[in-house]
Amino acid sequence: MTKRIALLASVWLMSIASYVAGVYVLCLIVDRYPSIGHFVFVDTHGSNEFSLKGALIQPTAFLAVILFSLAIEAFCLGFEDSAIKRLLDGRSHSAKVDVFYVTLKLFGGINVMALMFSFGTLFWAVNKIHQYVDCDVLQYVHSNVLQFLIVYAINTLVAYWHHRIMHTKWMWEIHKVHHAAEEMNVVTPLRNHPIDHIIGSLMNAVPVALLGARPQVVIVYYAINMVYQSLVHSEIVLKGKWWDWIWITPSAHRIHHSDRPEHFDRNFGIVTFWDKVFGTYMTPTDEKLKYGVYNGELFNSPNKLREIFANVRRWLGEGSEPPAPRIAHPAALPTEQPLRKSA
Repeated sequence: MTKRIALLASVWLMSIASYVAGVYVLCLIVDRYPSIGHFVFVDTHGSNEFSLKGALIQPTAFLAVILFSLAIEAFCLGFEDSAIKRLLDGRSHSAKVDVFYVTLKLFGGINVMALMFSFGTLFWAVNKIHQYVDCDVLQYVHSNVLQFLIVYAINTLVAYWHHRIMHTKWMWEIHKVHHAAEEMNVVTPLRNHPIDHIIGSLMNAVPVALLGARPQVVIVYYAINMVYQSLVHSEIVLKGKWWDWIWITPSAHRIHHSDRPEHFDRNFGIVTFWDKVFGTYMTPTDEKLKYGVYNGELFNSPNKLREIFANVRRWLGEGSEPPAPRIAHPAALPTEQPLRKSA
């Protein structure tokens, strides 16, 4: 296990170093060819100069959240039942895919692939959203606390609909990458296809541009949300029903990942309110659930990088297996072939 920890630590450090090196190279390219800057960086201040501190912020923040959340979960559940042990065990194909996506995120590879699948227009599109939707609605709200509450309400609404869109029949094949996880690990929220990342980036850019909240408010929101997203993908059980009145708890989100048809398309959000408003909330129980999707072995195969492209071929209907349907009402599900199954 010591060797495995050393290997993971080395991979993460190499990933962060590669991410910073990649940012540096891009800065040199943009400095030489300024016209491509809008296709590479999202920078509302018009500066593309390399900053080591700036380049380190994203991978360091993700790594800090991962380590913090892993520690919290291990403290709550004990090491034997924790995600740390499952991730270090090395026997679960699902956990190996989780680690692959973590490394891809820290390496910056998810951004590169998102640019590839958007034909190089992702950051350009986000910049255009900032340009045309930039209203600074919150400029007259002087309280940071009030700004945060407004940002939290609007962003959680956008997050709800982003998630719900990914469960439609048009996007489900892409979102299967996330739902193919057969274990609830703290790092599972980073397990998303680059196209999922593209749609989320475009949708999240709208409230940021529209509201124009202070940087410290935005940073606090994203820090809290990153920790929340990590812990909600855990086996932690929160005591006290009042938790379920406010947030989609880990128990409620485990229902969302369940392979049972009656649990499909439930508990999409971050706060319970939006699921109750739109009729998708289901009260969590203490029962043990299984997770995964139909033909999940495709998504948890050893060919992790190749599967990202194979997934797109299936999504476009060019693969050997047609995309599985996604039906909003469990009663209408076909009985001869479930949509999900655990390995």
